[in-house]
Amino acid sequence: MHVPRPAAAGEQLLAPRVTSVALIEDQQVLAGAIQRSLSIMTDLRVVGCAPSLGEGVALVRRTQPDVLVSDYRLGDGDVPAHLGEILAESPDTRVLVFTGWPDENSFLEAMAAGASGFLDKAGPFEEFIDAIRRVAAGEVVVAPRFLPALTRRATNADSSALSRRELEVLQLLAEGLSTSEVADRLILSVNTVRNHITHVLTKLDVRSRLEAVNVGVRRGLIRFDPPA
Repeated sequence: MHVPRPAAAGEQLLAPRVTSVALIEDQQVLAGAIQRSLSIMTDLRVVGCAPSLGEGVALVRRTQPDVLVSDYRLGDGDVPAHLGEILAESPDTRVLVFTGWPDENSFLEAMAAGASGFLDKAGPFEEFIDAIRRVAAGEVVVAPRFLPALTRRATNADSSALSRRELEVLQLLAEGLSTSEVADRLILSVNTVRNHITHVLTKLDVRSRLEAVNVGVRRGLIRFDPPA
């Protein structure tokens, strides 16, 4: 049996990074089940749960979570109409829409508004947990049934090449800038930058920002100058 050696003097044990998660869910039973399940994950921490979009905006403003998990349809509105306000309150928060209304129009509206993921509540819970982690890592996560819609949207938008603005965004991502820093540099809203990033990932057929940068460098679309 392997017994880990104790840390030597001067060594530091680095704790795993904990992702903060806020919830907007008006079904109390489901909200409680999600919170209990996330509470046993060492790398995820729930910072609050709101039963409405209005209270959700206040929760995001107060906690600045890494990931917001929100139902699509709540008593005071649908989440796409409020994503701009939510992202203005916390520009670096990534939004995962977890819905019982998994139709194509809802999916396209959520993604166009700046969501980073869209999942069906009927899917496996393990898939939901994995999606939170992947969204936090910068990936765009979509339920498999919506991939054809995402492909059609990319095709209709002429996915053969990145636009000038998308190339600028990709270059700044390669330089290590966050979403909010890219927005400041290009004098754009964070929501607009998120949309550009989604388009870049779709057009390059990748799932994360790091993959997009790697593909961009290989294709000669951008330059990458690692720090000396």
